[in-house]
Amino acid sequence: DNVYDITVTASDGTFSTDQAVAITVTNQNDNGPVFSSGATANFAENATGTVYDANASDADNLSALTYALSGADSALFDIDAATGVVTFKNAPDFETPLDQGANNVYDITVTASDGTLSSNRAVAITVTDVVDGGVINGTSGADTLNGTANADTINGLGGDDILNGLGGADILNGGAGNDTMDGGAGADTMRGGGGNDIYFVDNVGDTVDESAAGSGGTDTVQSTISFSLVDPVHALGAVERLTLTGSGDINATGNALANILTGNDGANVLDGGAGADTMRGGAGDDTYVVERTTDTVDESVAGSGGTDTVRSSVTFSLANASRVLGAVENLTLTGTASINATGNTLANVLVGNSAANVLDGGSGADLMRGGGGNDTYVTDNINDTIDEAQAGSDGTDTVRSSVSFTLAASFGDVENLTLTGSASIDAMGNGLSNVLVGNSAANVLDGGAGDDT
Repeated sequence: DNVYDITVTASDGTFSTDQAVAITVTNQNDNGPVFSSGATANFAENATGTVYDANASDADNLSALTYALSGADSALFDIDAATGVVTFKNAPDFETPLDQGANNVYDITVTASDGTLSSNRAVAITVTDVVDGGVINGTSGADTLNGTANADTINGLGGDDILNGLGGADILNGGAGNDTMDGGAGADTMRGGGGNDIYFVDNVGDTVDESAAGSGGTDTVQSTISFSLVDPVHALGAVERLTLTGSGDINATGNALANILTGNDGANVLDGGAGADTMRGGAGDDTYVVERTTDTVDESVAGSGGTDTVRSSVTFSLANASRVLGAVENLTLTGTASINATGNTLANVLVGNSAANVLDGGSGADLMRGGGGNDTYVTDNINDTIDEAQAGSDGTDTVRSSVSFTLAASFGDVENLTLTGSASIDAMGNGLSNVLVGNSAANVLDGGAGDDT
């Protein structure tokens, strides 16, 4: 126990006295740390985790040891100063070695210190090769082929195949037949080939490729993320259909073909692109981007709902039963062309663009905002509302009404009011210099405070 017991005797030749003495030897820091961990380690490429676990002890045991790194390749590693655990900063790649010798042997020096004395251990860490993925081939029949956690190449060949990449950045080649391809985790490349193919997309790095010779059929992408069929990197060749899955607020964009775009339960933006497209929003507050008079908006399928908006760069009518199916509430005109908007039986919100528009709300109690330009509002419901009070609203605007109508001050600057039909209805102006025009019946025309005609 480092306590040494002695007895000291003092004597004068006749008499003597004893003194018991306990001598304690105290600990001093005179020993450096000693490593018990080895000088080499192996580590598989593409992996993460503990590369080397440095272990040392100090006979003096006066303070906790700390660990540090140095050496030729130390910049590529981290070390836990308290535990001595060494990790790669980035997963190593056997095919692209980054060590100084470019031979997949990474040289580091681990230093253990007790605060006063230290010891070094030179360590050589060898990165080993891992087969990154195999090649899996199907048959001429209908196969179900599953990959591994690595980057696989799966070839369906003939038949109506189901290809599942699972983990890794896989390459899936459907070949002939109506194939279903799901890359799984990782940025996958999927090539359908001939037939009516289905692609499952769940990663922004996934690529759908229908550009190879012999590709054809009617192909569908089912995506849990926003996806564009016109993306020059991730959508190659002719893909006709795009369906959004899940419940997220994600978007679908078509290409120059006649696409069918289908939304999910979220709030989607469906933009068909240049073709004559069919867009089905489903549940959620969906936005449809219309660029052609032959585009179709479909809110009639089971489960459709929400408050939906069409944004159109062409004249469009929500009451056109051949182009609008189901309940769509709002219509906004875009671009700078003089185009028109027509509502349906719902309480619509119609918004014009900067040009001269005709806004006809239909039979519902509608709100119509013309914006810039000389706009014409068609009203047929006493609860229709005109809004020319928004910033940017200007021009000389006209209301054409088949019911008695007043140019209320809250509508903003609306100058003219024309009565239509053959009923005996009345027109009331506002504080501007209005032009009021009656119809063929007996009308009361009251110009209000302005210099009216």
